[in-house]
Amino acid sequence: MDENNNTCRIKRKLILGSMLLIGLAAVCFVCYYYYGIDFKYLSERAERLDSFLVFLLITLLPMVGVPVTLLYALAGAKFGSYLGLIIVALATIFNLALTYWVTSRFFHDPIQAFFEKTKYSIPQIPKGEYVPVCLLSTVVPGIPYGIKNYMLVLAGVPFRPFLWVSFPVYTINASIAIFFGDFMENLTPGKITFLVVYGLFLLWLGRYVYMRLKRKRELKRFSETMEKKKA
Repeated sequence: MDENNNTCRIKRKLILGSMLLIGLAAVCFVCYYYYGIDFKYLSERAERLDSFLVFLLITLLPMVGVPVTLLYALAGAKFGSYLGLIIVALATIFNLALTYWVTSRFFHDPIQAFFEKTKYSIPQIPKGEYVPVCLLSTVVPGIPYGIKNYMLVLAGVPFRPFLWVSFPVYTINASIAIFFGDFMENLTPGKITFLVVYGLFLLWLGRYVYMRLKRKRELKRFSETMEKKKA
């Protein structure tokens, strides 16, 4: 029952994400062609920013709740699509490493002590489930970037799976915002259409990964149950 409820929630989030993506594309189209919002001016302002400052912003601001989509669009406007992807990938590695260090060093014990005073506790991820849980948390839309990372560390995920599973998924997901930032200088209906199609593809890919992991976990549980019955 819980698995079915989780699947229904994921489907609802994907449908909502698709509708939101199409809605944002329509807003961009209307703002650009009917209200004259100058995305080119915004792009030119971004290009004037210091490169190292932009890198620091992308690395540090997600830790305090700044939406990463805005920061990734800034990277695209400043560096372009290809260099922007490289910069975001490097910034994501530094961000995840810093998040892990800060959370495990300073936040874990106080938060653990707080929960010990209540009837609740932080769920701990069992050994062997680190990779699928990290993958699921990164592909599922709707949960803020920073909260995902803090919760994974607090749930006991070791550093290696936390970094090397989350980093490539976050970088792939960031690509659509980076492309948008790069396209702002010359936003055309064709480029908006590309962003919508690409965004829908990323949503489908996330759902596909989720369903594959769900099936593997179900098969694993089934095999464990059969082994117990044989014993």
